[in-house]
Order: sequence, then structure tokens, then C-alpha cells
Amino acid sequence: MYKLKGRSFWEIPCRGRMSWGWRKLLAIRSLIRPFLWKSIGSGADTNAWSDMWCDYSPLRAFISPRVIANAGFTIHSSVADLVNPYGQWRWLVAWHDIFPVLINIDAPSLCATVCDRLIWKDLHGNARPFSSSEVWNNIRHRESEVSWVNMVWFKQCILKHSFHLWLVIRNKLKTHDRLSVWEAGLEQYPLSYRYGRCEW
Repeated sequence: MYKLKGRSFWEIPCRGRMSWGWRKLLAIRSLIRPFLWKSIGSGADTNAWSDMWCDYSPLRAFISPRVIANAGFTIHSSVADLVNPYGQWRWLVAWHDIFPVLINIDAPSLCATVCDRLIWKDLHGNARPFSSSEVWNNIRHRESEVSWVNMVWFKQCILKHSFHLWLVIRNKLKTHDRLSVWEAGLEQYPLSYRYGRCEW
């Protein structure tokens, strides 16, 4: 993608002149990042430091670019770049003392003919087919289930009636007393403005 210009999507700073849509995509990265994982095949298309591909990803969270460069790697190094022909990690053994969690990361078995895949993992860590409903179900704000939920939402309910009852229970119905309070703040405006007819 031309906007990335060889950089990782997760590392691009949100600054400067950007379109509204691109800025919004960058803004939600922290929400979706825990769910977007790479399934390793060849390892060539997975960034070793920035992508989510093991239980301790992203490795950039605790390994700085300076340390990466001093070890002879780059921030663009893939998982394949870090595994030698014998299936062992190329990183320095001394890293195990500095970053003990690396001891628990086994080098993946790479297959040159299999491409890395992007997968969606749900809240329980299970791989799921990607869909808008799956994404929303994972990133939405959750509260404790209320005692009256089955009284309002049930299998054969009439949605219009259930929605109306939900407004009543939540005290959100635009009753006369609520509308009177709302209109009190509009007394400074002409009647035509207050009732949706802006006449100048």
C-alpha cells in the first residue's frame, strides 16, 4: 500500500496532513491490534518485531530499535530473517538474560511454500472467520447483564416495542417533562428555529 511506504502499519505516527479516513484507521489500532494475528507459514511476510505472531508479541514492546540494530537486524526484519537453516533463532544468546521471555518462544517450523496468513482471534484466543459482526462483538464496550434483559429482548419480540420498552427502563424516553427541560434551553431562539424551521 502506497501510504505505508515500506513501514509497518502499527508503527506509523498519526501526525501531519492525513485524510480523515486514514487518520481514523490509525486511531483504532490499539483497539484491533490484540485481535489481528499472523499465522506463520514461510515467515517472510510477518514482521518479527511489530506483528502479533506469538504469545509475547509485539516484541517491539520490550526490544528497542537500538538493540535490534546493534544485533545486526532491522525494524523490517521478518520472522524468517530471525530463524537459521537449522530452525534456531539467530538472535544473540545474551538476549535471553536481558529479555527472559524470549526463552519461552520456540522458533516456528517454516515452510517456504506456505504464505503467512492474517487471522482474527476472539476474546478467548480462538481463531475466527473475519466478519464485521465478529469485530464488533470483540471491540464493543461491555457491561454486566441486567436482570430485565429477557423481559425486553426475546426470540419472538416485536423490535419496535422492545426498543420502546428499553427506552422506558433506561429513562431515556422523550416524555413531556423531558422535552420541557430541553426546550427551556432554546427560549433564546425563535419558535421557527426551535421546531426545526430555520427562517432567516
